[in-house]
Amino acid sequence: NFVKTTISPVISVDGFYTVHYYDYGKKFKFEGESHDFWEIIYIDRGKATIIADDKTMELTQGEAFFHKPNQFHAVEVTDFASSIIVSFSMSGQTDFFENKKAKLTSAQRTLLSNLVVECAQSFDDPLSDIYQREMHLRSNAPIGCTQLMRCYLENFLISLIRTGDFGVNEKITKPSSDAELTLRI
Repeated sequence: NFVKTTISPVISVDGFYTVHYYDYGKKFKFEGESHDFWEIIYIDRGKATIIADDKTMELTQGEAFFHKPNQFHAVEVTDFASSIIVSFSMSGQTDFFENKKAKLTSAQRTLLSNLVVECAQSFDDPLSDIYQREMHLRSNAPIGCTQLMRCYLENFLISLIRTGDFGVNEKITKPSSDAELTLRI
């Protein structure tokens, strides 16, 4: 006889509101908003100043911040920068992410990148419309596209919980020889 092992999700993404990849121009300023779902802002290039309720902080390349539901947030850029912004709803151990700033590992950056690529293939809307309020699924969207987006985001969130340390700095060491690189691979 086989016994089924049931799955108890730690985090469950229930849906997406928007996904953006946005290139900010010089002196960009978003006055701010609040909404009843989560939002991640990740700085892919450059740096930005964000406001989260009454706190102001700088995010630099490779850093992300989690805005909790109903938190007022805004962003300002003095020079050029690029960001990924994902707004979504989730359940489970959500308190872990409240007001957290994270330095992402290359694996975590890849998961966010995969989510954006999947979104671009699945929705008609341009990823660069930062004022977008609704995503429209393509009639010929790849099978399972939104499920894969959910999987990428849940994987990303669980990896942050497992790391536990949001200040993690990835150590990059150059192999001393091709043989060492081959061994690592």
